[in-house]
Amino acid sequence: MPLNKKLSELLNELTLEEFLTLIREQTTSDVWLLMEQVSDNLDAVYMQQIAKAQDFVNGCTNTNLHAVRELLRELLPEKYGPVIKKIRQGQSVRTIINILGGNNQILPSAEKGEQHIGET
Repeated sequence: MPLNKKLSELLNELTLEEFLTLIREQTTSDVWLLMEQVSDNLDAVYMQQIAKAQDFVNGCTNTNLHAVRELLRELLPEKYGPVIKKIRQGQSVRTIINILGGNNQILPSAEKGEQHIGET
């Protein structure tokens, strides 16, 4: 494929799948690695926000727990739903852990951690 053409010209000449394949081929692996790192960092940020919400719920006796959960569900990606569901009054922040996988886990007061790999 000639790379001296503008992207808009290539998009008009190629199918979307061919165009995306071309872009992937021209993109260095460093960019994909950077995207994975950003994803891991976002996971850590989201888990920290959930932990802060748990702290807030623990500190306020008149908190509308349903409203807090719904707000988090609106703000965070859908895959964090099971963790958001664990938020309860009096729940320890350290029991809300990253059950979604990934390497970056925010466990500020954890005393023990386990990882089980394999089929259940």
